[in-house]
Amino acid sequence: MTASGSSGTVSITVTLFAELRQYLPKGQVGAFQHSLAPRSTVETVLNDLGVPPESEITIGLNGELGNRDNELRDGDDLQLFTPMQGG
Repeated sequence: MTASGSSGTVSITVTLFAELRQYLPKGQVGAFQHSLAPRSTVETVLNDLGVPPESEITIGLNGELGNRDNELRDGDDLQLFTPMQGG
Protein backbone atom coordinates (compact mmCIF):
# COMPACT_ATOMS: atom_id res chain seq x y z
CA MET A 1 0.00 0.00 0.00
CA THR A 2 2.25 2.73 -1.21
CA ALA A 3 1.17 6.26 -1.82
CA SER A 4 2.77 8.49 -4.40
CA GLY A 5 4.48 11.68 -3.39
CA SER A 6 3.65 13.59 -0.23
CA SER A 7 0.04 14.21 -1.22
CA GLY A 8 -1.06 10.79 0.01
CA THR A 9 -2.68 9.82 -3.27
CA VAL A 10 -2.39 6.69 -5.38
CA SER A 11 -2.04 7.09 -9.14
CA ILE A 12 -3.16 4.27 -11.44
CA THR A 13 -3.58 3.78 -15.18
CA VAL A 14 -7.13 2.96 -16.29
CA THR A 15 -8.13 1.57 -19.68
CA LEU A 16 -11.79 1.12 -20.64
CA PHE A 17 -12.86 -1.20 -23.46
CA ALA A 18 -15.99 -1.65 -25.59
CA GLU A 19 -19.18 -0.11 -24.16
CA LEU A 20 -17.33 1.04 -21.04
CA ARG A 21 -15.60 3.73 -23.11
CA GLN A 22 -18.75 5.83 -22.67
CA TYR A 23 -17.50 6.43 -19.10
CA LEU A 24 -14.17 7.93 -20.17
CA PRO A 25 -13.57 11.33 -18.59
CA LYS A 26 -14.41 14.17 -20.97
CA GLY A 27 -11.64 14.72 -23.51
CA GLN A 28 -9.91 11.40 -22.79
CA VAL A 29 -9.21 8.71 -25.36
CA GLY A 30 -7.47 5.46 -24.49
CA ALA A 31 -5.69 4.86 -21.19
CA PHE A 32 -5.67 7.65 -18.61
CA GLN A 33 -4.20 8.36 -15.19
CA HIS A 34 -6.58 8.36 -12.23
CA SER A 35 -5.71 9.54 -8.71
CA LEU A 36 -7.30 7.99 -5.64
CA ALA A 37 -7.04 8.05 -1.89
CA PRO A 38 -4.89 5.30 -0.38
CA ARG A 39 -6.76 2.02 0.26
CA SER A 40 -9.25 2.73 -2.55
CA THR A 41 -10.63 -0.27 -4.45
CA VAL A 42 -11.66 -1.04 -8.01
CA GLU A 43 -15.23 -0.30 -6.88
CA THR A 44 -14.08 3.24 -6.00
CA VAL A 45 -12.87 3.76 -9.59
CA LEU A 46 -16.15 2.41 -11.00
CA ASN A 47 -18.09 4.83 -8.80
CA ASP A 48 -15.80 7.74 -9.74
CA LEU A 49 -16.43 7.04 -13.45
CA GLY A 50 -20.20 6.72 -13.01
CA VAL A 51 -20.39 3.04 -13.98
CA PRO A 52 -23.69 1.66 -12.62
CA PRO A 53 -23.13 -0.79 -9.72
CA GLU A 54 -25.14 -3.53 -11.44
CA SER A 55 -22.94 -3.47 -14.56
CA GLU A 56 -21.28 -6.77 -15.46
CA ILE A 57 -17.60 -6.04 -15.82
CA THR A 58 -14.50 -8.14 -16.29
CA ILE A 59 -11.61 -6.63 -14.35
CA GLY A 60 -7.96 -6.92 -15.28
CA LEU A 61 -5.47 -5.72 -12.68
CA ASN A 62 -1.77 -5.80 -13.54
CA GLY A 63 -2.33 -8.55 -16.11
CA GLU A 64 -4.35 -10.78 -13.77
CA LEU A 65 -8.08 -11.28 -13.26
CA GLY A 66 -9.28 -8.90 -10.56
CA ASN A 67 -12.46 -8.07 -8.66
CA ARG A 68 -14.26 -5.03 -7.33
CA ASP A 69 -12.79 -5.49 -3.84
CA ASN A 70 -9.15 -5.34 -4.94
CA GLU A 71 -7.30 -2.57 -3.15
CA LEU A 72 -5.33 -0.42 -5.59
CA ARG A 73 -1.69 0.54 -5.21
CA ASP A 74 0.37 3.29 -6.79
CA GLY A 75 1.31 2.36 -10.37
CA ASP A 76 -1.39 -0.30 -10.84
CA ASP A 77 -2.72 -0.96 -14.34
CA LEU A 78 -6.52 -1.39 -14.30
CA GLN A 79 -8.34 -2.61 -17.40
CA LEU A 80 -12.12 -2.82 -17.52
CA PHE A 81 -14.03 -4.90 -20.07
CA THR A 82 -17.63 -5.83 -20.70
CA PRO A 83 -18.15 -9.61 -20.78
CA MET A 84 -17.71 -11.27 -24.16
CA GLN A 85 -20.90 -12.41 -25.89
CA GLY A 86 -20.92 -15.81 -27.55
CA GLY A 87 -23.11 -17.01 -30.29
